[in-house]
Amino acid sequence: MAGKKQTANIYRHAELVQDTEIDLRSTVPGFAVNCNLQFMDIPALRNNFRSDFLGIILVVKGTLTISINLEEHVMEPNSLLLATPHALKQVISMDNDAILCGLSATVDFMGKIFADKLLDLMNYFSTKYCPHWQLDNKDAATIAATFSMILHRTEEYNTHTYGKELFYHSFATLLYELGGMGQKYAKINHADFSRKENLVMAFTSLVQQHFRQQRNVQAFAEQLHVTPKYLTETVKEITGKTAGEIIDHFVILEAKRMLSDTPLSILQIAEELNFSDQSFFGKYFKRFAGHSPKEYRQIQRRY
Repeated sequence: MAGKKQTANIYRHAELVQDTEIDLRSTVPGFAVNCNLQFMDIPALRNNFRSDFLGIILVVKGTLTISINLEEHVMEPNSLLLATPHALKQVISMDNDAILCGLSATVDFMGKIFADKLLDLMNYFSTKYCPHWQLDNKDAATIAATFSMILHRTEEYNTHTYGKELFYHSFATLLYELGGMGQKYAKINHADFSRKENLVMAFTSLVQQHFRQQRNVQAFAEQLHVTPKYLTETVKEITGKTAGEIIDHFVILEAKRMLSDTPLSILQIAEELNFSDQSFFGKYFKRFAGHSPKEYRQIQRRY
């Protein structure tokens, strides 16, 4: 079954945050949260679907029955679900009196905030591991309290002087809590099921290590002992992005960091990132960031 290709609708984050049945609070682009999700009867979730966001759900009360990659999970109080974007999902049933804590975050949102640590923190979202964890009372209370803190920080995201930083810190706290708990609760699925995903994680890890010196898909494919075509197709299937887009993503993230956080000149940054000249770097950066490096630096320094 794992090797059989599944077709499913893509449920997009923009649709999710506009759905009044779900009532997720979204004041942060690419992110939404609610600590009191109740009965939902949403046709889009009753059929198999994929999404452009990851989801984390904690059952507080009642029972939620959900299918992940065609495997049914009965979730009772203290059950935690980690649902990846590419996973095939379906809500089978939900008690009328059920209460959930839930949040959603797009892949772009995750990458912008936690690029350096993303692979380590997101390891337990891999289909290598069972997405359903049954927490003990203490750990469930910790996750519920962290959800509440995140919700509070989203409410102050645009009003508190350091609202953005406090929100990022609260969300990072949740991921670190999950990273620690994963060693206790995560169970490994059948190894063959995540072969493609393991390739993508290995590719992304290589890109993180070498994007300053190497931006050629073929070179990465050779290191992974696969063809460039297979690598590109697999990365696209798992992440929704091409291999080249993954490489560009890390380059732009690092360029933005250096423009924001270092005194290096634009020429020096271009050289650090192994561009042939400042002009080429400027055109490359503007194509993805929408601003020239100079404009981007000026915008960041206003805040």
